[in-house]
Amino acid sequence: MKLSRKRDDHRCDWRAHAEALEEEITRLHHHAAFEDPSTGLGNVHQFYRDAARNVARYRRHVDPFAVALFEVQSVNAEGPGLTEASVAQLARVLLDAARLEDSVCRLGENRFGVVLANATGAGAARFVERVADRIGGQTWGGAGHAFLQVCGGAAQWQDAMQTIADLLSLAEEDLGRRLAQANRLRSLYMPHAG
Repeated sequence: MKLSRKRDDHRCDWRAHAEALEEEITRLHHHAAFEDPSTGLGNVHQFYRDAARNVARYRRHVDPFAVALFEVQSVNAEGPGLTEASVAQLARVLLDAARLEDSVCRLGENRFGVVLANATGAGAARFVERVADRIGGQTWGGAGHAFLQVCGGAAQWQDAMQTIADLLSLAEEDLGRRLAQANRLRSLYMPHAG
């Protein structure tokens, strides 16, 4: 192969290559990150990674595990609603309630998940109740009084399950039932908020 002597034939736009490389590094970093930047909790990637590790442990040693999902909703229309301060406060409550071997993650703007290692369904339900007890009576979000509704649902890994999505589906069903119950109660006691 013979190279041309014309300089323009070999010109490379290094700026375009550098920008493309920077975009790719940012994309890979975002995809590979395992921490939610605003709370310091694990993120969705961490949640799935820890759940997959527990599935593998269950298949090797039949060690039980469960997941708990929590959804946060702002109840008051005139208050500050769901602020970063209230999300950080809820993250601390979840971390305080969790054990060392559990993995607490932020799954979305108003959704949290906890992988409960060596926990049965009954243990996961107790965890959800323990979090609810710790949340009750707290003022959320610092100076403004935010009225938040935090509901949790839990499910234990079962032999018939094939994927983590099966486990999450069961936990979502439990969470949906609890949210519906909480919304019914809220509409009875706070009809203006409903």
